[in-house]
Amino acid sequence: MNRCRFLLRLSTIFALAGLGSLQAQFSPYLPSPGRTELTVSHTFVTFDAFWAGKTRLGTQAVLGSSGKDQYTSLLSFEHGLSERWAADLTVGYSRVKMGSFPDDSGWVDSLVGIRYLVMDETESFNRSLPTVALRVGGILAGSYDEGLPFSSGDGASGVEVSALLGRSLNRTFSVLADLGYRWRNHGVPEDIFGSVGLAASWRQFILSAAWRYDGAVSGLVILGPGFGTVGGFPQVRERNSSLQIGLGGSVSDRLYLQAYAAWTLAGENTGDKTILGGSGTFSF
Repeated sequence: MNRCRFLLRLSTIFALAGLGSLQAQFSPYLPSPGRTELTVSHTFVTFDAFWAGKTRLGTQAVLGSSGKDQYTSLLSFEHGLSERWAADLTVGYSRVKMGSFPDDSGWVDSLVGIRYLVMDETESFNRSLPTVALRVGGILAGSYDEGLPFSSGDGASGVEVSALLGRSLNRTFSVLADLGYRWRNHGVPEDIFGSVGLAASWRQFILSAAWRYDGAVSGLVILGPGFGTVGGFPQVRERNSSLQIGLGGSVSDRLYLQAYAAWTLAGENTGDKTILGGSGTFSF
């Protein structure tokens, strides 16, 4: 793997994390066989307004709360099993402050998965084709209180599958995309998620920008029929589209640092979030 692709893969390990239940975006570019990469990240999420259905409301007026602040620290391992296979594991801890509501803390939903490289753009008979990988993963519910408004997650375990794509357009620009499906137990709605983004490299630096969507296919509306009786916040139809940007640089052959930010563009039964964070990836 050349240096440009190596940096590109690192720049997308944690494009967006800490959005309620754990949302980690993995890359189609796998670690080389026998190589392990450890990523440490910390993310701050804040909002003082949310959507009940498609109506935007202030948290102070509806909940008597000044807003939500969430601090999430994550640890992710990736290991190259072979030229075609790689395994990943992500664990983390989160603290939530929600105005007049009780503070909450606990382990976030953990992720474990395996990826298979279907197609490599550098090996393809047609060099116009992208790099494509498939990922299958499991989700283990964390230890937070999912009954609180806008907690760290939905308190449910499950599985997710996704297709990951990447393509170098030239020596500077590359395109990345993913599309996936998530199922969880305890009546939590199924999700469709995906993103598309552009990365530009200059020397040891990478600048990236992406649009991301994560949306339930069914569920309740906050303050709507059945809410609070049939189910609560874990059962809502939460949908979120966001803009994310990241800037990273290679400190050495084994260390890559990145800062990132994201903003909610539109939502349904979710907070109007601002997200700031940073990560460091160690390769050995």
